[in-house]
Amino acid sequence: MKEVIERINSVRLELGLSQRDLARKSGVSYHIINKWFTRLSEPRFIDVMNVARALNTPIEYFVTGDKLLESCNREVVKQLL
Repeated sequence: MKEVIERINSVRLELGLSQRDLARKSGVSYHIINKWFTRLSEPRFIDVMNVARALNTPIEYFVTGDKLLESCNREVVKQLL
């Protein structure tokens, strides 16, 4: 699960989002997200799905690390911002 959290954090930072921004966009509590990044808890699958949707990133990227999926959506997100 460590890799999933690291990938979420990487995308979040690339998009210039704070943990609070991610919480607002995803509907996952800031306190829950903060616990992931401080390694006090691990994300539930439903929360990873909500974060993936909020970051416009396929959940498969967070789970498998497939760079092709991640880079395709990164370009789409940058065009929308």
